[in-house]
Amino acid sequence: SGNTCDNTSASYLAHVLKHNKTLSHLWLKSCGLTDDAIFELCGRLKWCKLKTLNLDGNPFGDKGAKDLADVFKDHPTLEELDVEGCEEMTLVGVQHLKNAMSNTRMKILLSDKYKNLVPQELVGRINFL
Repeated sequence: SGNTCDNTSASYLAHVLKHNKTLSHLWLKSCGLTDDAIFELCGRLKWCKLKTLNLDGNPFGDKGAKDLADVFKDHPTLEELDVEGCEEMTLVGVQHLKNAMSNTRMKILLSDKYKNLVPQELVGRINFL
């Protein structure tokens, strides 16, 4: 957490993740992950048995949120996704993540600014910080 992770670093991390079968918690908080870096990671996250992924404070936007949603919509183990401080993400990105939640038991941690925009049926599965 807190270390800069550019696209090259994200690519290296993605390669490591593809071969890791035991990692269950990954904290990449405030690492400078952009949409492109999230895309690199998403190519490998589907093979991980992650339970928790913390991406709080990264500058990715709606494209990154869509890439995450595509990976996690059928992910069997992810329980918590923290995107609380991802200020570049708009309601479009939140919608992508909300759609991914419908098929999983995943909880999402979001910024309080989205609180009034989330449908009532999903409020119990989203923690607003």
